[in-house]
Amino acid sequence: MQEELKSHKIVFALVAMWLVIFLVILFLLDLHHYSERVEAEIILVLSIAVTSALGYVGLAEIIVGLQLGPSHRRELMAYLVLGTLSLIGSVLLALTTQVSLSRIALVISPYAIFFGLFQLRLGGGLPRHPAQARSLKICGISEVAAGVLMACGFLLSDANVITLLGVTATSTLLQLFPFLFFSTKNA
Repeated sequence: MQEELKSHKIVFALVAMWLVIFLVILFLLDLHHYSERVEAEIILVLSIAVTSALGYVGLAEIIVGLQLGPSHRRELMAYLVLGTLSLIGSVLLALTTQVSLSRIALVISPYAIFFGLFQLRLGGGLPRHPAQARSLKICGISEVAAGVLMACGFLLSDANVITLLGVTATSTLLQLFPFLFFSTKNA
């Protein structure tokens, strides 16, 4: 059980690190203070960060899923699906010649949707902890909704896409903190 928790913490720590990097870049991307060239350069850096993050996290999720093995079928499948989606998103974003905020949001959207579904499933399995279950269900619904909105990023302005990406990244990061600081000694 402790090894399984340590494996989860590795993935969560990696996701948290990339989310912090992502938020710092989004903070720098204030469309009202930069010229078009600087905006384009920041969007390119953001694209590279997202591509790298999806690749690293995808590989980590696949490795952790395979370490858990067939005895943890649900977790194995969840990690394999998320890892595969991450790697596919990373490759698609790397091959894209025309980088835009809406395209970045579109590539990230499946990950947000599946992360939300994972939270909903996890929240459904905590009948003895109603407050935590309710929290996971609310966060899961918000993640799924954010993922759907990101998939429709082509309909939004760049400023709205930045806000949506920032809120989603912050929400996900805040949800990961309790898992990162959960003691493995008690598990």
